[in-house]
Amino acid sequence: KSNFFFMGPSNLSMDSPYCLRMKPLLKKITEMIIMSGHNIGFHPGYATYNNATEFEVQKEYLENIVKLQLTDGRQHVIRYDCILTPTIWDKSGMKHDYSLFYPDEIGFRNGSCRPYQSYDLINRKKLQLLQTSTAITEFSLLDPRYNNFSIQDALDNCDTVIKNVVKFNGKLVILFHTHQTNGPKWIFYNKLIAQLSAQL
Repeated sequence: KSNFFFMGPSNLSMDSPYCLRMKPLLKKITEMIIMSGHNIGFHPGYATYNNATEFEVQKEYLENIVKLQLTDGRQHVIRYDCILTPTIWDKSGMKHDYSLFYPDEIGFRNGSCRPYQSYDLINRKKLQLLQTSTAITEFSLLDPRYNNFSIQDALDNCDTVIKNVVKFNGKLVILFHTHQTNGPKWIFYNKLIAQLSAQL
């Protein structure tokens, strides 16, 4: 079961405009995903990580298109403020945040392979929002900007992460950008799923 995270409305160059320009297609795709048994989530845009108003505008606009209350998601391009972002998410009714990962490494950026409650550092209290590291990302391993591994080396690097998740009964989160349905990253993703199936 996969989570597909979609952006809300934004005209910023760092964000995608499909929510504004392709509403019928967006609605059709999200309906197909739900019918296939997968989940729809929110991918807050570039300016939302420290702006509760912009976060809420984008979320509500997207929810009105997909006709769902969205509770899971991931911040765009890892823009994250540990003081502000979790409280924005929590107040907006979000339940699960998969934002934290390393762009140039795999592993557990928040220190654990298990979900745990986020924390409000200003008011010193636990939030309802769950936090889970995204441990494996395809571009961290294969992108020339970062490690530029071969497919096999990338898979070998994932093995330690997978074994730790199994050992500590954790949750393995993999990020894959779905526009890459051919080429090395698609081959890597399918081999990684096969590797997981053999170990779990």
